[in-house]
Order: sequence, then structure tokens, then C-alpha cells
Amino acid sequence: MSSPPLPTVTLSPTVSLAWEHCSQLGHEMIVTTHGRRIFPCLEYTLEGLDPQKLYSMSVHLEFVDNKRLRYLNGQFVESESTEKKDPPRRVFHPCGVQNGEKWMSRNVDFNHIRITNRKSMEEKSTSYVHLHTQHRYMPVLTIYEEDKPFYIACVPNTVFHTVTGYHSEILDKYKTSLNPFATGSRPERVEKRKGGAKGTTYGTPKRFKAVKRDAETDLFQRMYREMLGKTLPPLPPLPSLPPLPPIQVPKMDPSPPGPQVVPKSEPCTSPVVPEFSKSSEDPKTAHPSPSDQKIPEVPLARPLQDLATPLSNFFLQYPMFSMPFNPFLTTVTPFFNPFVPNIFPTPSVSPSSDSGSCPQVPGAEEDDEQEVDVVC
Repeated sequence: MSSPPLPTVTLSPTVSLAWEHCSQLGHEMIVTTHGRRIFPCLEYTLEGLDPQKLYSMSVHLEFVDNKRLRYLNGQFVESESTEKKDPPRRVFHPCGVQNGEKWMSRNVDFNHIRITNRKSMEEKSTSYVHLHTQHRYMPVLTIYEEDKPFYIACVPNTVFHTVTGYHSEILDKYKTSLNPFATGSRPERVEKRKGGAKGTTYGTPKRFKAVKRDAETDLFQRMYREMLGKTLPPLPPLPSLPPLPPIQVPKMDPSPPGPQVVPKSEPCTSPVVPEFSKSSEDPKTAHPSPSDQKIPEVPLARPLQDLATPLSNFFLQYPMFSMPFNPFLTTVTPFFNPFVPNIFPTPSVSPSSDSGSCPQVPGAEEDDEQEVDVVC
């Protein structure tokens, strides 16, 4: 029993010549993050199907090899690919399931496929296919009969490698001349983006409103382009300046000045001792004792004043009791001022009537047994 004849799958005559020319030029296919059509289009012609049976179609893009192509020094260099290769995504034809007669009555195209280099775009729609850049791919058509693979077809001259920009200028111009959607690469659009044509508009996306340039902007840009095309005249030479006169340095006397003689001051033969002015006043009256001094009235120091007055009187009558407290009083006394006068006053010295004799200590006449040595 002979097996049924296999179907024949070829590219349609409208696109087969374009695929062949692109293959000879080193077919490069641009992929973008937002998705891009496959050009030339994938359009097939089917023959040999059973007119009464039901079929469905799908296309997926298969890796040709495990190589990565990098463009270096004007040519592509191959290296081992390290990209993770997931199972290919299959995109089914939107017509779904049909009998063989309808599939063979017209060309089968997959213009709704969009190729992208961003994996997350596959979640946006089932027509998006993620491809790695700098790799070779080949479209594969699969025919299903009753949801089972019936025939797999790989058409020659459909191999391409993915890039983000054309490296071949000839291929770029050829695909631009054939692709009705490649308006951005046409010469007139390039001139408009550069601002060379008058009346151009900004904001090519449809969501932006076109902004017309006014006459002043056009005039300024035209004058700017004319200025760039002209060559600037050379700068005039700088005028010659007269030479500077020589600097005259005053002549200095070579003989250094002699040393200055400083007159010596006469030495002091005898120290000058100030004479005390004779006063007929009583020393006790002229210099009252601390007991006779009045303590200033300070509101905050009133308790200390009440305590200091009897202590001061006591130590004046009995000086021998104040001697053990002298080291302590030297430190503490500044903290009592200005609130309290000196609790343990030192005897004041009053000048005597005789200029040649030493001053006497008050109270020495009353107490002949106590002698106080005072150094003049």
C-alpha cells in the first residue's frame, strides 16, 4: 500500500526573488525591543494537500547553529554562543483550522509576526517572538492535521542573522526600496530629520502634534548653514610693538655703613626709695582695721555676712588660732569675694612718721611679747 503524496511548500513568486537576493548579500534582519516585521514577508504557496481534510499552520524560528556573529573590521567573526536557548515559540496562522482546498487556493502569509530582542514582549501578544541578536535563524513551517504535526518544511534561502543595525549599505538600500514600511531610511525622510527641507515638522510619532517652524527659525537656520559653508578670512597680523626701554637700576654704595654706637646708660648708684608722705592722721584712723570696715549689703550674701562678722572679730582677738587655716584661706578667700570681706584679714601696714624707720605693725604696742619681723 503506497503512502499518500507529501505536500509541496515553496515561497510565493512575489517574495522568493527578494529572499534570494538578500541571501546573496548576506541577509541581516533587524530586531528591536518594541517588535519589528520580518521582511521580506514569509509568504508560502502550498500544493498536494487533501482538499477535504482539515489543516492548521504554524511558524517558528529555529537556530541554524551554535555560533555568534560579531562584526569586526568590516566582516563577521564567528564565536561560540553562550546564550540560553529556550524552546522556540510557535506562532499559528490567524485563520485557524481550514480544509486543504482553502489553504491551496491562496498564498499563506505570516505578516503578523513581530521579532524582538526583549523576552518580556512575548507576554504582550502571541505574535511576538524573542530572538537573540548576532545569531542565525531559519523560519520553519509546520502543517498540522487533526492537531498533530503532519509536515515540516524548511525553505532554502530564508536563513538570516539578527542585528540591531545594518552593516551592509547595499542590503540596506535594497530592502528600503522594497519595504513600504521602511520610511525612516528613505533619503527624503533623512533630509527632513536633518532639517534640510523647508516646512518640516517635528514629533514624528502620531501622539505628538506637528509643530510648524516660523519664518524667523527658518531664516536663522538658513543663515547658519550658509555660515558653515563659508571659509572664514584669515586674521590680520598683530601690529609690531616698540621694544621696551631697559630698566635702570640705581647704583648702590659698595661700602657698607659702619656700626652705630649706642650710648651707654649710666648705672644706678643708689636705689630710689619713695618717701612716705607725713601725715598727722592716726594710722588706725587712716587705715581702719577689718573689724571697723562695714560689710557691703548684698542680699544674696546676707547669711554669709552674719557668719563672717563674729568669726572675723574672734580671729582678730586671738590671732594664734588663724595660723593653721592660712593654706586653706589662700584658696578659699577669692570665692568669698565680692560677697564677704576677708574673714581672716592680714594686719595692715601704716607708714610711720620717720622716713628712715620701718613701719610698725598695729597692735605691737599692746602686745610687747609678740615680735613681727618686717623686711624693708
